[in-house]
Amino acid sequence: MSSQQIDTSNNKKESNPRLVGRYVLAYFLLLIFILLAAFILFRVRINIVQIAFVAGYNQVKVKGIANMGVLITGIILLSGIVVSEDYLRNGVEKKELWKRALRIFFVEATIIAFLLALYYIIFLIVV
Repeated sequence: MSSQQIDTSNNKKESNPRLVGRYVLAYFLLLIFILLAAFILFRVRINIVQIAFVAGYNQVKVKGIANMGVLITGIILLSGIVVSEDYLRNGVEKKELWKRALRIFFVEATIIAFLLALYYIIFLIVV
């Protein structure tokens, strides 16, 4: 019997340019998600202003309410961006980048669809 151990694992190191390319792709996707988050921020402001005017608040109160809503939403989105960056970076390491990117996209798309639906529902109620 020989005391040699046979390495049967398939843990080959990926070539460095390929791994760098995946990280670049991950950060490009993160940039797209940040742009979608900015769109969400603007949609939230529009919806808050619309709801406040329908509720009968004056212009000064509407501005204050909208600013507070944007601040709270911005803090939530900023924490979501930080979590998404870590989630995508770990997805590159585990070779699950596309699966994780789709999950983030579906969350943002659902939020955008909800905000647009809310806008049109309020618009139909008012008109």
